[in-house]
Amino acid sequence: MSSFLPGRITHRALRICLVTETFFPQVNGVSRALGELIKTIRKEGHEVFLLAPRYREGDPPEAGYRFRKDFPALSLPFYREILLPMATPGMVRKALLSFDPDVLHIATEGALGLSAMRAAAKVGVPVVTFYHTNFPEYLPHYRLGWLEPASWSYLRWFHNHARCTLVPTVEMRENLQSKGFENVDVWGRGVDTGCFSPSRRDVNLKRIMGIDPEELIFLYVGRLAPEKNLMTMVRAFASLDGTVPARLVLVGDGPLRKDLEKMGNPRIVLTGYKHGEELTRLFASGDVFLFPSLTDTFGNVTQEAMASGLPVIAFNVRGPRSIVRDFETGILVGEISEKALAAVMMDIARNGDLLFSLGQGALEFARSRQWDKVNSVCLKWYERVARFR
Repeated sequence: MSSFLPGRITHRALRICLVTETFFPQVNGVSRALGELIKTIRKEGHEVFLLAPRYREGDPPEAGYRFRKDFPALSLPFYREILLPMATPGMVRKALLSFDPDVLHIATEGALGLSAMRAAAKVGVPVVTFYHTNFPEYLPHYRLGWLEPASWSYLRWFHNHARCTLVPTVEMRENLQSKGFENVDVWGRGVDTGCFSPSRRDVNLKRIMGIDPEELIFLYVGRLAPEKNLMTMVRAFASLDGTVPARLVLVGDGPLRKDLEKMGNPRIVLTGYKHGEELTRLFASGDVFLFPSLTDTFGNVTQEAMASGLPVIAFNVRGPRSIVRDFETGILVGEISEKALAAVMMDIARNGDLLFSLGQGALEFARSRQWDKVNSVCLKWYERVARFR
């Protein structure tokens, strides 16, 4: 689809409405990507109106854009971080009429996203959607695998009502096209190399966490949830059994935290969620980043780790292999097993030269992934679909 895009972004100011069920202060790849997108939109002189749920944690930072925050939401009982907004097409239609957008960008497919899609059809606003999470592949992890065919049918119906669906990788575009999704294009992900950098490394952090200076830190940052394949990573680390001086530091929270705490492994450190400067110091103070997920469409944290100078170990599956260059910026584990993952972890822990060279390669790759360049694809689509207003 990218061959149909205009060659450059024009400077006609657009009014862009973003609809999402996840945004700051929630911490995840979607909220981070949308936050960076808003920065680029405003830098190009366009106006932004954000529709999002009301968060228990408080309101997102209002940095020069309008924000409607009166959509109440309920949390899933087994996954408190996922919100179900109480929104209707009439509520969203009223908001759209008050802003009169040129483009509606729907980032999530829940109740708020569905209401926005229906309201846009009534108002006559062209829609761009964002496909970022393989929810159908998450369902078996919660004993809901029988819903997978129906969820794919709904997602295909939803996104095919948009002028364009944006996905993070070429491989994801091909996967969705094979399932009948239409008008799919790639909007990649960038990384803030000013924020995530080796310069943030804190030599005192190991001491503060009770870690010996000689111990290697295997780092994971993200949700502590079954669909992230965390237990494979945890068991692989446990199998090292002290043969290499190392700790596993897990940054994040989620439904698996209690199970991890019950394991009582003193070599596993659980920090909870970290933000801002504290998070960037943790990234830069690690040694190797682990990304065990088999379902993620991208994984922003992998690029944040690379920008911090850490090589990435991940399984050779869709998502990670679009980012990690095998034996250049990290290592892709071919066999999906605890044994294979543990073997790679052991190899990299014992080979300081390999660890250093992969870290340098990761840093060089991250520096080529600036957000403004990546987000230009999204802005070009706004320019194109706005013509259908």
